Parts: sequence; C-alpha cells; structure tokens
Amino acid sequence: PGNKPCPAVALTIADLRDPSRPEHPAEKSQVTVSGVVTAIRPDRGFFLQDPAASTWGGIHVFDNGDNTVARGDVVTVSGTYLEYYEMSEIEAPTSVQVTGSQAVPAAIAVDPCDVSGGATAEVYEGMLVTVGSVSVTDDNPDAPDDYDEFEVASCLRIDDWLCDACIDDQPAKGTSFDLTGVLIFSFGEYKLAPRDADDL
Repeated sequence: PGNKPCPAVALTIADLRDPSRPEHPAEKSQVTVSGVVTAIRPDRGFFLQDPAASTWGGIHVFDNGDNTVARGDVVTVSGTYLEYYEMSEIEAPTSVQVTGSQAVPAAIAVDPCDVSGGATAEVYEGMLVTVGSVSVTDDNPDAPDDYDEFEVASCLRIDDWLCDACIDDQPAKGTSFDLTGVLIFSFGEYKLAPRDADDL
C-alpha cells in the first residue's frame, strides 16, 4: 500500500553498464554499487570503477559535489540509475559510504579511434583509459566556437570536463601526447577527459 520507494538492489557496476546482463535494471531503478573512485569533478560528482573489471566497469555518480571523496576511496553508493543523455550514471544518491581505500585501478590502454565511436567505445565508458603516442590533428574541432576541446589521431576528442584548467589553451597541431583520463559521453560523442595536468 502507498507509494513506498522500492529498496535499492545491490549490483555490480557491470550489471548497470552492460545491457546484455540478465541483472541489468530498468532506468530509474534504485541500485547500490561499490567501486574505487578514479576521478572527481567537485561541482558535479565522481567516477567509480570496479578494479576487477576489464570492460563495463565504470559509472558516473552525479551528486552535485555534495559528498567528499578522494581518488582511491572504496565507496558504496545507493541511488537512481539513469542514462543521462546516453551516459550511464547514478543520480541523487541516497547513501555514499567510504569503506576503505586502495590503489586507483591502472588505466587501460586503448586505441583512440576504437573508443571514439568504434566497437569498444561503450564498454569503456566511465573507465580510466590511456592512449599512447598520439598527435593533435585538430586544435579546435568546434571552430568557430571554442569549447576547450582538441582532437588526436583524427578521431578522439580530448575534453576539459574534469579539469577546466587543463585545456584553457589547446595545444598546436602536431603536438604529441601520452594521454590518460576517463572516457565520457558528451554531446553525442565519446571523449577522453583528463583529470589533471599529469594526465596530459
């Protein structure tokens, strides 16, 4: 009787992220997942990753920055599962509990063009990834507008979503990088979001 909310169901991050899993919940389900904090955007939230997962292992937690967490914190989150403009997230968490700390999972080496929209893009969304020895092929793919993004390998955008100060001035064409960051989905594209200057 009444309109009591359904209790949160304990799942793995992969259960949320992989639609082929039998445990995959419907959007707006109340869920509980655990993982290690890999990245933080103080005004928006943080990313959790299952350190044992090689694919489908990352999720964004959108909490408006209401919870204080640090990279390497082991966190259990309960909240509402959503695909927000096609990026998986847990929204409006009702509980964020830090239960320990451990090393941040190592970034997974990926092909830049595969994760920019190829077959492997979706499985790495929300995970910490790295692309090595790539060069800038477009210093402002949104010209004449400028959203502090640049493109490498003629396919993958690098975005300032997690670090505004990282890409205030886009690097010149031909600049070479080893890049690390979280693979996000924004404005219809997969993008690599470095966490700080060390990721560039």
